[in-house]
Amino acid sequence: MKHQRNEEFEKAGITVAGGGSAGVMIARCGTCGEFEQISLGTRGRFPPDITARKFEARGWDCSDGRRGRDLCPECNPANKKKEKEKDMTKVTLSVVPTAPPALVEPVQAIQAVLVEPPPAMTRDDKRIIFAKLNDVYLNETAGYSAGWTDQRIADDLSVPRAWVSGIRDENFGPEAANEEIRTQLTEARAVLADVQLVLEKAEKLQTEAEASLKRQSDLTEAIKSLKGAADRVGKNVDRIHKALGV
Repeated sequence: MKHQRNEEFEKAGITVAGGGSAGVMIARCGTCGEFEQISLGTRGRFPPDITARKFEARGWDCSDGRRGRDLCPECNPANKKKEKEKDMTKVTLSVVPTAPPALVEPVQAIQAVLVEPPPAMTRDDKRIIFAKLNDVYLNETAGYSAGWTDQRIADDLSVPRAWVSGIRDENFGPEAANEEIRTQLTEARAVLADVQLVLEKAEKLQTEAEASLKRQSDLTEAIKSLKGAADRVGKNVDRIHKALGV
């Protein structure tokens, strides 16, 4: 929905983990009073039109252009129309052929199958996940505080990881590796470097050992050859002694 936003959205500051602060833009429903906020991250402020598009991507109607006249996803008539159309497509008909009895014309049984939609995130779910992220997410550079990830929050709150990832990505920042994980990676790289050094030394020793074994084998063959020559010379000397009668 393209339109010209006449007024700025409400802006507020929130406290994040570590004692820092972050700015958020807030939209309030002119019908029920519900509100939703979008994190500014490192930005000071979004232009009104861009902020409106971000809220509209979440189901809001910001076409009025005035603060306090926006409509939340629950009060947005366009969403209600979409929900009604969606409900009309939930039930699909599946034709299942049945085996015909003898001498009877084949028949078909029509079975109604209800397609269950995936669970939808409620407002309370959003608030709980946002509050948890606000406690354990440091900033866009550092990411989570030690030990926390999207999966751990999902397990802790018993919600789908996709919900956590979506809210974190839209309102806080990327899932940057926390300090604990970075430390583990650094230590792993150091161990890998040590192992690589040991492997290089082992390969060198193996090469030297193989060369030594080759020299030993050559020496053994030379000794055998010398022994054979000595035996032949000894036999010739014996024959000479017998021929001379000495």
